[in-house]
Amino acid sequence: MNTDKVFYWFNEVFFSLIFLYMIIVITVYSLMLIFAFFQLKKDRKLDKLLLDRVNLKAVYSKPVSIIVPAYNEEIGIINTIQSLITLEYPQYEIIVVNDGSKDETLQTVIDVFKMEPIFQTVQQQLPAKEIRGIYRSTLHFNIVLVDKENGGKADALNAGINVSQYPYFCSIDGDSILSSKSLLKVMKPIIASNGRVIAAGGSVRIANG
Repeated sequence: MNTDKVFYWFNEVFFSLIFLYMIIVITVYSLMLIFAFFQLKKDRKLDKLLLDRVNLKAVYSKPVSIIVPAYNEEIGIINTIQSLITLEYPQYEIIVVNDGSKDETLQTVIDVFKMEPIFQTVQQQLPAKEIRGIYRSTLHFNIVLVDKENGGKADALNAGINVSQYPYFCSIDGDSILSSKSLLKVMKPIIASNGRVIAAGGSVRIANG
């Protein structure tokens, strides 16, 4: 009989401790969830305030040149450029650099965006292979196409920087796309720091499988 009482008492204590533990765990996680909710709400409010009060005022003084090096990107280059056209940013230019492609990259961009050859003085700030021609879209004046000899991605970026007219530049591959607010978000730390931050990056994810 004494053994039964001890066993009964042990079970009562054991299950009471488990119940108490579960109550504590549920309470802690509930508090964490509540705190996370208010923190997210606060961060969203801060982001909106920063966007409204800082970015939209300072962003006009931070125009950006988006450089798109393209080598044999006939299939994806149009989607990339179209995603850049929809960016929510007040002042930017798109510089597509055809790095001596062997496919129809050059002609595809010329045909789709109604590109016409232009004369532009190029400052040789960085070493790059010879530029064979520069075109500008008659549909979107901020789209420039640079046709150059093949020299690799770094060389194409150098050529794009030489042609660019803005103090900040952003590089994106010819088979990638950006969401509409991407440029504004990636420029936010640069704008908010008043120039102390000179470079920023974003997250790259697979979009097609």
